[in-house]
Amino acid sequence: MSGAKSNPCPIKGCTAHAKPNQLMCWPHWRRVPKPLNRAVFETYADARGRELGGEARIDAIRRYQEARDSAIAAVEAKEAEERS
Repeated sequence: MSGAKSNPCPIKGCTAHAKPNQLMCWPHWRRVPKPLNRAVFETYADARGRELGGEARIDAIRRYQEARDSAIAAVEAKEAEERS
């Protein structure tokens, strides 16, 4: 059985790991606002799509990266607000 490796959660200070093909650990993922949650899922599917090629694929990857970065920033902002 080949074990897929988990990834460290990208939220600053978090020591948990995300399951393979997940952006962040479950407790942090639950804190992502719903519109950003949907954007991450939709753009991830587009970025992974094999039918896209060339510039369309590059655009899809950029959209996913923007959604991913926004989701991470939103969770980190919530946590920073709670600490202050």
